[in-house]
Amino acid sequence: MLSTHTTQALMEAGTRDRHHPGRPLFRAGDPARTAHLVLTGAVKLTTALPDRPPRLREIRTAGNLVGDTEAWDHTHTRAETAHTEGAVTTLTLQHHRLISLTSGYPDLALAITRTTTTRLRWYQHRADTRGNDSHPRVARLLCDLVDLLGLTPDNQLPISLTRDELADLAGLSPPTAERALHHLIHTGTVIKGYRIIRIRDLHALRLTAGNE
Repeated sequence: MLSTHTTQALMEAGTRDRHHPGRPLFRAGDPARTAHLVLTGAVKLTTALPDRPPRLREIRTAGNLVGDTEAWDHTHTRAETAHTEGAVTTLTLQHHRLISLTSGYPDLALAITRTTTTRLRWYQHRADTRGNDSHPRVARLLCDLVDLLGLTPDNQLPISLTRDELADLAGLSPPTAERALHHLIHTGTVIKGYRIIRIRDLHALRLTAGNE
């Protein structure tokens, strides 16, 4: 939790920006001169390899920095592309401002360290499921997304996900991810619409994931 003094200094050091849905904050290969603190909404991070379509690597929500890894050393270029998921508000921080703030406000440096640790745990959690069958792996991913993003009043994940994006996050091929999702639909655990997923039985989903 940031102190009032630190929060004020942080907000004064950056520029508040509003972004329309689906717009890039930055693209892979762009100069890495800024970091973006997500204030509202969510941002999808994608990576691309030669001769392969972009793959969804992570979703960042309010309170998380985007583009901070390369911004610590502004001589680097972006390794990923960041797209807004819905309307997003960010605080844009120049490289030198970010370094100055973390040097002068230890509680901010600690908060950034904690969010980075949480992100690393997310990656480890994803890696820990690689040996699982496909439908427990997809169930565990959906549980993680519920814990990260919450649910709308009608029990829907508050972001859109394509079949390929779901497969990317689960570490599965798209056909395998689709079969696993169909299994969860058949058991009455989830309902799938066009790019949306509604959780019908969260307890059953957690049981399938092995979380309870």
